[in-house]
Amino acid sequence: MSSSSRVLPIFFIIILITPAYSFHLTNGHNAIKLVYSNEITEDYISNIIRKYSISINGAPRESYSVKYHKLEFGGSGVFTEYPFRVTIVGDFFRMDYKGEFEVSKAKMDELHGLGVKLILYMPFSSLSERKNFMQHWNITPREISPMDLNGTYYYDLPYKIGYEGREAWRAFFVKFLKYVYDAGFDGIEFDGGDGLIYLGSFDPETMQKFNQYLASKYSASELEEKFNITDINSFNFTQYLRDLGYHHNEVWIDSTVIAHPGSDGPKDNQYAINLWEEFKQFNILMLIELYKILMENVETWEKGTGRDFYVSTRIGLVPYDLQALQFLDGVNWEYCWFNYPNRTSAKDFRLLQSLNKTFNPWLVPWSSREATGFSEWFSYTWNKTMDPEEQYLALSELIVYGGRISVNPDPEDAVATVNKTHFQQFIKLVQENPNLFGQSQFGEIALIFPVATAINLDKLNMQSAFEGVNFDSYEGTYYLLADSHRTFDIIVFGDNILVNITPSLSTLMKYKAIVLPEAKCLTDYQVELLEQYVENGGIIIGIGEIAKYNEYCEPVSRNFTNYFDGNVHQVG
Repeated sequence: MSSSSRVLPIFFIIILITPAYSFHLTNGHNAIKLVYSNEITEDYISNIIRKYSISINGAPRESYSVKYHKLEFGGSGVFTEYPFRVTIVGDFFRMDYKGEFEVSKAKMDELHGLGVKLILYMPFSSLSERKNFMQHWNITPREISPMDLNGTYYYDLPYKIGYEGREAWRAFFVKFLKYVYDAGFDGIEFDGGDGLIYLGSFDPETMQKFNQYLASKYSASELEEKFNITDINSFNFTQYLRDLGYHHNEVWIDSTVIAHPGSDGPKDNQYAINLWEEFKQFNILMLIELYKILMENVETWEKGTGRDFYVSTRIGLVPYDLQALQFLDGVNWEYCWFNYPNRTSAKDFRLLQSLNKTFNPWLVPWSSREATGFSEWFSYTWNKTMDPEEQYLALSELIVYGGRISVNPDPEDAVATVNKTHFQQFIKLVQENPNLFGQSQFGEIALIFPVATAINLDKLNMQSAFEGVNFDSYEGTYYLLADSHRTFDIIVFGDNILVNITPSLSTLMKYKAIVLPEAKCLTDYQVELLEQYVENGGIIIGIGEIAKYNEYCEPVSRNFTNYFDGNVHQVG
């Protein structure tokens, strides 16, 4: 579901470290038992009831948070001393095999009866961490897996078995997700959601799709000029790379070796370099198509049953996984809070909120290196102090911008815990003042986030002064407006290639002014939209070069660009 109603009102939570377990059915009448740390189902639920003071007479007791403000929690810790009741349920049962459906269904019915909702954590490219998963479901590598340049259909257990562009894998993916849905789960959070976009597949089915992709994008003369392809119908990219000798190149995929040019592709042939750039775009498209197919099916199931099913993922695409997020409900990732609080997370979280999406940051600014388990190189930029004011800031940003409040690390760990007293005080403040939260956008200024520019920062030579691929102009403009105490909203301009998000003129006309932060790449439609906005009395403030390139980062000549020369211009 794409509307704001998709955000689940979950006040109990859920997530996700998988311990060893086993299931068995007894010979008794419909008796289902779960063996988990020597506890059967009845004992497990009794422990839940005892630990979280859930009423066993009638309906579950309404939690404090529901009375005041519906907060959503995530993480691995358990906070039981605060004025709200939070249940964090580990991944104490799995959905890998057909025989586990009834067990899972019964368990979900029990949890729902207690007011508990469960979002299931799942690896994206394998759907399971069981090494015999493929055999159990009778799916073969030749049907679903990627193929290397030597014709080998490869997989690497337990996390890589299917390529997202293959039809049999897509069909099985939908089937398995329906299996999870029917078992009563309330959503799914994918890890490793980038699939195989950096490798692709060279199987005949995928190569035919790649040819169709090229033919839809380029004319016959363009194909010959750019790629030296004279007949797209007979072109075979697999054989093309073999003829260049790339089948002799070995690439390690975890514990598996494949014949592959490597993720960077060919380097010694300009035609091959051009083709590889298209192949990378094609692989992203295959991934996005799969997400779109999944959500189309989910929305159909939701309409048929009246249930909500939350779908979130982590891919790593710039910017903010918007390519997939336009179809999904949220994102989940190791948000690192770079240089927090000197740099705010609001610039990121507000952008997601503007699209009615939610997020689970997985990490929080009070995380310590020891608490996360990540290696030292990954954690240098985390804020590792215990300053209560920083906790206040982080919590407020998570709540106000619609994120899932992470309650890890475990408060029972005296070394890694947060300041519980301050956490309790702040949450109580939030719960007792619900009117301060959940507000719709109401700014007088619109800050445009131009996706086409953000995607092409490297090509535009717009290096970041901070880290990696960061849109410094957008971030700086955000701070400029915030420090000027101007109310502003964030409006996303998609690239019209993979991110098809652009507002209407009526939406833009709600704002007194629009700010373009070095929006070098804009589509023709977006330029036309902005011109109409100005002609109808709007004000545009451009910072840096504006609209000099189209969505493909190709230079274009536009009269609109000439307005941004450092002077004030009046139109109409």
